[in-house]
Amino acid sequence: QRLAEGLLSQMQKFLPAEGVNVILEGVADRMAQEADMPAGDIGERMDVAVQYLTERGYEAHWEHNDEGYVLFTSNCPYHHISGDNPRLCEMDLRLVASLLSAVPRRISHVSKGDETCSYLIPVHDNLPG
Repeated sequence: QRLAEGLLSQMQKFLPAEGVNVILEGVADRMAQEADMPAGDIGERMDVAVQYLTERGYEAHWEHNDEGYVLFTSNCPYHHISGDNPRLCEMDLRLVASLLSAVPRRISHVSKGDETCSYLIPVHDNLPG
């Protein structure tokens, strides 16, 4: 966490805000590429995303509900610094979107006092699987 905090602090000090965002988005996209997501149905992709995130310290799981799929992460690897650095939370949102090739909506947020971060992936006709 100290390394992440130091790197983020230095980026914010020497780069414009959009430069920091571009770097963090690139990190999220690169992480998603490492996941080797299947082209299968959404349930299979949710399983792979959960495994990938859990291996990286997020303690993830998912559930299906009437609106779609909800991905939960209950252990943010950098929760001690995310309250002061919301860009890290945006990076996670980008990571989830890239992993699932879908547009998630954050419905709970640890840095706002919730028990987990959770993301709704709505079921749409254009969502594969």
